[in-house]
Amino acid sequence: MILQLWAAGGATVLAVRDRFEAVAGAYIAGAGAGLLTYLVSSGSAGELSLGYSMLAMAVVTCALMLISVRRSQPLEPAAPPRPLRVRLLIADAGLILGRTSIYLAFNALYLVTLALTTSYAPGDATVLSYAYLFASYLVAGTAFALGMSRIADMSREVRTDELKAVGGTVPQGFRYSILICAPALAAFVAAGAPIIGVLFSASFDSGDVRILQEFGALLAIWTVAALLVNLLLPAMFALGRARFTNLLTPALLGVHVAASLLGGALFGAVGVVGAAFVAPLLFAATMLRVGAPSIAGHVARETGRDALRFLLLAGGCYGLGAALGAALGSTLAAATAAGALGSVLYLALLPLVARSQVDAVLRALPLGFLKSRRRATPAAPAA
Repeated sequence: MILQLWAAGGATVLAVRDRFEAVAGAYIAGAGAGLLTYLVSSGSAGELSLGYSMLAMAVVTCALMLISVRRSQPLEPAAPPRPLRVRLLIADAGLILGRTSIYLAFNALYLVTLALTTSYAPGDATVLSYAYLFASYLVAGTAFALGMSRIADMSREVRTDELKAVGGTVPQGFRYSILICAPALAAFVAAGAPIIGVLFSASFDSGDVRILQEFGALLAIWTVAALLVNLLLPAMFALGRARFTNLLTPALLGVHVAASLLGGALFGAVGVVGAAFVAPLLFAATMLRVGAPSIAGHVARETGRDALRFLLLAGGCYGLGAALGAALGSTLAAATAAGALGSVLYLALLPLVARSQVDAVLRALPLGFLKSRRRATPAAPAA
């Protein structure tokens, strides 16, 4: 936690110094290091593997952030240090907690889902942790990193054109994120879950693998909502709507509990996980409607089409890969073939199915999206 706080401080300094690419790179590398550590340590460390994963993520993120701070040059001389006063410290802490409470509430939704999943099927809680950890790292490495690294830029843009804070960030950021997340989740369902079953056969039987695949597929819908939330929240902060988002916290929690209870009553643990997207998606829709009412419909259509297009493409490619790989007989060989064939098909068909979306992402790379302030960005990008 301390390392993550230091990393956040470094990210703030880098944003002020216009080093947005360093911020995004550090968060992406940290998410990757955490996921890799979890996969490597889970066989021997058991439940402690999650702790090691979080520590690795914090170490890598903080180290890269502080190295970038040291290498970057300040735009102006540093202000003289202020004496530490308890009253000022408490006031600043209260201000930070008040402005970030919505993030705490958003992450608390998982605790509700986990608790209800355990009540319906205790063994499924462990399976859910695998699927959620993977999906949440994808969100952290794409939309969260992009949204946070853009907040200083959006704050400047909003002075001249409020629509740029949403229209210039959300559609393009979502397109980039879902282009990566969709195949990653499809690969997890088609290849990752069976491979986990082979590697950890002592604790994961065929039934657990099937449930892991179901949870991974259901969390694909949650990922869409989570990407939108993590892109829209920084835009709302830039628009000066932080208090509004915090006021929505009780409703966010209430809707999530109600949807989870209803899903559990109808379909058990699968219904609980399947209902995880309801509250975040409604929350994202509310922010979009309040933050940019004039382009809310356009942004919703753009992101909806992109989500459907990339999820269906990834699902079809990796599903076909899994069907062809099943002929190999061996579970490990079939899963490996499914992952390889699905990746080849996805990359081959991507320009044919979503050429304009791919072109938009390629124009934004490398790191051009993070520097979009240097060129005119339309408030409502074309499909």
